[in-house]
Amino acid sequence: MAEEWIGVQDVLTSSDGMRIHYRRMTPSTATCFSVLLVHGLGEHAGRYNNFYHYMVPKGYEVFAPDLRGHGLSEGRRGHIYAFEDYLKDLDCLREVMKGSRPDKCGVGGGNILMGHSMGGLIALRYALDHQDEFDAVAVTGPALEIAVKVPAWKEALGKMMSKVFPTLSLPNGLDPDGLSRNPAVVKAYLDDPLVHDLVSARWFTEFVATIDYVQENAKNFRIPILIMHGDSDILAAPGGSRKFFENCGSEDKELKLYEGAYHELYNEINYNEVLDYLENWLKKRDL
Repeated sequence: MAEEWIGVQDVLTSSDGMRIHYRRMTPSTATCFSVLLVHGLGEHAGRYNNFYHYMVPKGYEVFAPDLRGHGLSEGRRGHIYAFEDYLKDLDCLREVMKGSRPDKCGVGGGNILMGHSMGGLIALRYALDHQDEFDAVAVTGPALEIAVKVPAWKEALGKMMSKVFPTLSLPNGLDPDGLSRNPAVVKAYLDDPLVHDLVSARWFTEFVATIDYVQENAKNFRIPILIMHGDSDILAAPGGSRKFFENCGSEDKELKLYEGAYHELYNEINYNEVLDYLENWLKKRDL
């Protein structure tokens, strides 16, 4: 049976001239909902096929970039000079989205922001500045607390290197076995030539500073939000999601924890259950 959607790949030029690759998946029938989906650290938008195959035929048009320094996009692997670089790239993709549905580009137009892991952190940071552009936010395993505690001396060294040698890159130290309980997912990740495990000194300090900013400003969040997290996630600590949820200022907020689940909920052994829950949550809000 043929898929009831069309997928295309394209490139946009960001504000600093960086070429950003993105995917656009469009239902074959008319759609009322646009999703901006942001992937996690070291991976790319091509790893979200379960999400696309489930959501797009149901009427959700999905725009998914490869972040700078990731996937098919330009940029040094795992490096940024400022976290705002990611946000500016999303600004450019939002213009593409507005061009596809110019009459429905703000609140009430069926616009949904989603992100996973580091992409969840990016989505929350972006939403804080663009709450008039989205009807809802849904994140999975958001990186809101560093799962592996960094020794004080190593953190101090990282801050120094961020200033004197910002592009110094090292392996991120994350354990791929923590991605999913499905071994095929882990193997595909390890075999994927577009996946990398590098982070730079500047990336790390910007990442930590953004976690602090998002947590401190949780009280200013006001749009509907769904946070989903595996309670056995060793790559992004569930405690970060709990903290954000407790302090979140939105009157419409929900935290859904999955017992025994690992980091990548859309690639977990019960991913259909996760996607069913997400769709039902959206439908209850007429999205």
